[in-house]
Amino acid sequence: MKKKKKLGRQMVQKIMVVMLLVFIVFGIIATSLLFSKVSDFAAIGFDSVAAGLQGTFEDFELRNLEVDGSDEQEALNRLQSEVDHYQDNISFVSDRLMLLTKVEEEWIYLYGMEEDKVFELGSPVEETSEDLEKAYKNQQSVGNDFSGRFFLDREPLSFYVPLETADEEVVILHTTIKTDLIWGLLAGMVSLFVLLLGIVLVTVNIVVGTVIAKEMKTMKTLVNKVEDIAQLKGDMTKRIEIHSDNEIGTMAENINELLDTVHDLMKTLRSSSDQLMKSSSAFQSLMVETEGRTQEISSAATESKNIIQGRTLAMKEMQNKIYRINDEVAGVADLSQSLRQMTKDTAKESNTGKTAMSEMKSYVHHTVDQVQDTGEKIGSLKNISKEINSIVASIKGITEQTNLIALNASIEAARAGDQGKGFAVVAGEVRKLAEESANQASSIEERISLIQNQIESTESSMGETLSTIQKEITMVEAVDQSFEGIAKSVDQVSDRVSKVYSATEEITNFSNEVNREMENLTNYFHSGDKTVDGMIEGVLEQNEKVQGLTEEVTLINRLAQKLHELLKNLKL
Repeated sequence: MKKKKKLGRQMVQKIMVVMLLVFIVFGIIATSLLFSKVSDFAAIGFDSVAAGLQGTFEDFELRNLEVDGSDEQEALNRLQSEVDHYQDNISFVSDRLMLLTKVEEEWIYLYGMEEDKVFELGSPVEETSEDLEKAYKNQQSVGNDFSGRFFLDREPLSFYVPLETADEEVVILHTTIKTDLIWGLLAGMVSLFVLLLGIVLVTVNIVVGTVIAKEMKTMKTLVNKVEDIAQLKGDMTKRIEIHSDNEIGTMAENINELLDTVHDLMKTLRSSSDQLMKSSSAFQSLMVETEGRTQEISSAATESKNIIQGRTLAMKEMQNKIYRINDEVAGVADLSQSLRQMTKDTAKESNTGKTAMSEMKSYVHHTVDQVQDTGEKIGSLKNISKEINSIVASIKGITEQTNLIALNASIEAARAGDQGKGFAVVAGEVRKLAEESANQASSIEERISLIQNQIESTESSMGETLSTIQKEITMVEAVDQSFEGIAKSVDQVSDRVSKVYSATEEITNFSNEVNREMENLTNYFHSGDKTVDGMIEGVLEQNEKVQGLTEEVTLINRLAQKLHELLKNLKL
């Protein structure tokens, strides 16, 4: 963490920096004024020197000196003597005093001294300046101002004063101020300002530091109280006792008002956090219990969904079996219809045979006993069972007996000779019909066997097999009686076939009804499955919401505990 600075020290430092800047600006201004005064003082002094030399130049003709220097030698010597005298008088200020003039656009020395160096008459001037030309041209005094070149290059301050000779020629007096003198003045000025600055800064540091330290003591009380508020610790019942009519006093009053507000807020928060902890704990327990129950409901819903799927598959399989049963029953119905037609044809043929036998009775009386012996009724069929196999077995037995009787009839007709030919033809037709009936009965038996296999998967049994009704038919009776028995047997077969046909129709209707019920039940189950699926999805979604709500409640409980921990260090 970055180390913090004290406000009092920062204020003192800022005040001292401001004072330093003020002294620097003041020093620069004072130095400029000092140098300006020095320059003015030097200009006045140099003007007085020029005024003194001007009296000498009033008797001095420069042209005569140039033509014949001997005539003006005395005046020149006097001029040089005065220059030496003035140089001695201003040596503490200037180390250069020269007389310059312009001859044929060339600058030459009349006389000059620079420290220990002397410039004689006619010596050329090596370097000239704009100020020199300006003073010569305007015949006015020209002096340098302080500039950067003076401080950087240590260039001296030069002054150019124009003088006029008796022959109205212009001579320039060139003199300078010593650089060391100016730098000495500058060093003294800077030393004085540094000394004054040090005294002022120390005084300001002591005075301002004392005043600020007193105020900062009061400020520290405010900072400590605000720090207690920020860190949620300390005694929130105590108030700041600072009696001051400045901004610090106003700040103390505002902080006390803030303490009142924060105190009330903290009391409310503590009460709310305690209540929140209790409520969140109870709600968390309730949510944990709810989550467990929703998990149980979700598991039960998933298991129920699996059971429904298994039931749906079983219903589809059962419906497929019923469809196959319907197909087999329809086949049996078709065969029963064909068999019924055959029994009608058999009955017709048996009636024809009965008529023939009646005609033959008058001619073959001796065969009556045999016909009567064999014409006993093959017996009535006993109680017909509800099972279709029993009916088919009876049909097969009857057809076999019919075939045997027809065979016996054929034998008897053969014995009768020519008189029995018609009877033999009828007996042969009866035999063929009996054989075809037997074949049809076998087909029915096979179909019924298939039906039994299908019915056994959906019903425990279609009934007990009808007990076989055996009838002993005496074939000793007359052939007429035999054919009468055949007619009765054919009628019985026709009746049985009708019952089979009715039974198959009833089975078909029942199967169709069952099929419709199965379709309705399947649709009902399908609708129920959708409802259950929606319920399961709702339960799963509710379970997810409960889990999310449980997490939110856990988070609220943690926040309540954290708030309680923050507020427990406060005295309210």
